[in-house]
Amino acid sequence: MTQIIDIANEIIEKYCKDMGVERAELSKKCGTKLSKVAPNKVSTSFMRQSLAYFLYHRLPLKATEVGRMIGYADHTTVCLNARLVADHIEINDEYFLPYLDRLKAIAEPLVEHLKFERVSAYWFRNVENNIPKIRSVRSFSV
Repeated sequence: MTQIIDIANEIIEKYCKDMGVERAELSKKCGTKLSKVAPNKVSTSFMRQSLAYFLYHRLPLKATEVGRMIGYADHTTVCLNARLVADHIEINDEYFLPYLDRLKAIAEPLVEHLKFERVSAYWFRNVENNIPKIRSVRSFSV
């Protein structure tokens, strides 16, 4: 599991570097809420949303683990962002999609060997043979 967490951290680091944002900016508070814009005018809110969506759907991590990595207090925001990103994709949001596309370009080469895709909160599928399975700690290893 530590290998998966290392991959997730590497994705976050590379994405932040590519966007010109310090990783600490993702967790930076502005009053009681997370900051929405970095000093270079990049939307940290869109960055967090795309990271939450990608990491949760492409890596066998719990929503709480993903949330902690990108600065959320708990798992609920990660679950909410999964729905928000699906809406952004559905309406072809011209402001959000460049963030997600950039993340995919950076992260896909790092995760393609895992052959993992989350179908729902408890189901994943092996991309090679498209057979759905129930996720358990014993059934998935790297």
